[in-house]
Amino acid sequence: MLIGRTVTKALRIEAKQHELFGFDLGEGIDRKKFGLGALAFIAWLVIAWPILIWTGLLAVRPDVGSLILMAPPIALIMLGFQPDEETPQRMRLTPFALHIRFLLVGCLPIINLGRREAGRGERPTFWQRLGRDRASGDKPTQRVIRNHAQARLIGNDELQAIVNRNTKGERKA
Repeated sequence: MLIGRTVTKALRIEAKQHELFGFDLGEGIDRKKFGLGALAFIAWLVIAWPILIWTGLLAVRPDVGSLILMAPPIALIMLGFQPDEETPQRMRLTPFALHIRFLLVGCLPIINLGRREAGRGERPTFWQRLGRDRASGDKPTQRVIRNHAQARLIGNDELQAIVNRNTKGERKA
């Protein structure tokens, strides 16, 4: 089996925002990162502002309160939006978000191309997703599901005859 390796970085063309409310931003900020950062900042502000007002930290120590308001979104933007070392096409935040989603939802197996829903025994439990269920080891915990569907190839003439049979039966009824 041949393995292909990419030695060079992939070409990335991104739209940049060079000016914001009349302020010059120099070389510009990637619009995707800017939008995600703005969403993260607004979400953190919605969470942190009532807590800071309720505790009175913003009124007593505005320097510490403003640091608490600004530091987490800035850290998320600076560290989370960098390219990942393992998969350079993704941001560092993406694998973290995928792991959290896997812990909460789990993988939903595709069985027989969606012909039937997966049962409870076919989905991993929370402890298996967390990686703490060591009793099963590396053995598969699910039984093999077999599909005995058979495909039929129908030529154009045969297909037309089937369609005509079905439409004639509907007209008589």
